Amino acid sequence: MPDIISYLMGIVTGVIPVIIVEEYRLWRVRKIRYHEREEQSVSKLKVELKRFCNAWKNFKDVKEMHHDPGLTNFKYDLEYISRAIESAALASEGFLSKDVIDKALIISKKLLTLSKKEFSLDGGKSWREFLELGDDILKSCQSLLHMLS
Repeated sequence: MPDIISYLMGIVTGVIPVIIVEEYRLWRVRKIRYHEREEQSVSKLKVELKRFCNAWKNFKDVKEMHHDPGLTNFKYDLEYISRAIESAALASEGFLSKDVIDKALIISKKLLTLSKKEFSLDGGKSWREFLELGDDILKSCQSLLHMLS
């Protein structure tokens, strides 16, 4: 009987450290992957916010974009950026605070509104509203980028 107990004790003391080391290794791998996903999702959100900032500044500088076909193409770009920001924000749930995600989703909704803006012959009122909304979104993007850095 003592031989069996010694044999079992030998197995237990040899196996338990191996199990502990393997579990620790798996935990580290999961933790590293989690941080990589966190960095990627936050980075994607930053990229999309910067994409709008750069696109808006370029739009305001290049007067040829203020009429078709440049304006229509720009509005399509705004819709794409809006959807990309929404996607990046939702992918960042669990990594970022609810406040940051909510602000990103609000920016996305405003961008979608901006992309759908219709213009009419109203003495430039609808054009000014378009520019004001774009400038407001730009400020929101810059503020959110500052929060993320």
